[in-house]
Formats: sequence, C-alpha cells, structure tokens
Amino acid sequence: MNIRVPVPEEEMAHVLNAVCVVYTQVSKRHILGHARHAYIVEPRHIAMAIIAERGWTQEAAAEAFNRKDHGSIWHARKTVKDRLTWDKKYIKRVNAIRRIMEIGDGPTNKLKVTFQAVRVARMILAKAESAKVLSIEEA
Repeated sequence: MNIRVPVPEEEMAHVLNAVCVVYTQVSKRHILGHARHAYIVEPRHIAMAIIAERGWTQEAAAEAFNRKDHGSIWHARKTVKDRLTWDKKYIKRVNAIRRIMEIGDGPTNKLKVTFQAVRVARMILAKAESAKVLSIEEA
C-alpha cells in the first residue's frame, strides 16, 4: 500500500533518529543535505529506503529528503537492496536501525535517542549472527 500524502515530520524524525544512533558521525542535517561524502551517503540511502519501505510513495519520500524527483529514492532502494546481499557489516547496521525503530514503534511511543536505544544498537552491531539478509521491497 502506497500512501500518497507527504511523509509526516514525526515519521521522518523516527527514521532519522534511528539512523543517527547507528551512524553517530552524521546528523539529521547531513542526511537531509546534498553532500556526497561516503560517510553521509550510506546512512542517507538507508533512511530513504526505510521511508519508502514503510509505505510512502517514492515521490513523497523524495520531497521529504529535499530531492528533485523520485529517482534518488529509487537509486537508494536499489543500492540498499543490492548491498544487503553481500556486506555483513552493512547488514548488521541496517538490522540495528530496524531494531531501534521497533523500540519506538507504537501508537504512543516516539523514538528518542536514549541510552536504551544506543545500548540496543551497540549490542546488535556486536553480534555477528544478526547478519542475515533483509529484504527491501521493489517499488
């Protein structure tokens, strides 16, 4: 189901908080910006793919990430999907982001960068057995 409305700020904050917990060297401003440094592009792609995976259209996701069109979102989803097939460290980071988001998902829960979220992320990143392939659905 694709939702044809703009991505709410709460949804964006939820995803960006989870990504910034795992990728501590980037901020929300970096992810929403246009810099092309590798340390920024990787978390940006993951955030874009997660927003699109959560049911928002690629057009809505592009607008939320200040992009011209949905092509950036399509490329991010393809890149994440491809990399999840072979890069174990990348898989662990994506798993950590998803786990952190699960903590904050719920009707009244809002994810905040808390000590618990950071602890969960570090535990997941430390476990090699959590490196299994996750799927990002095709658009």
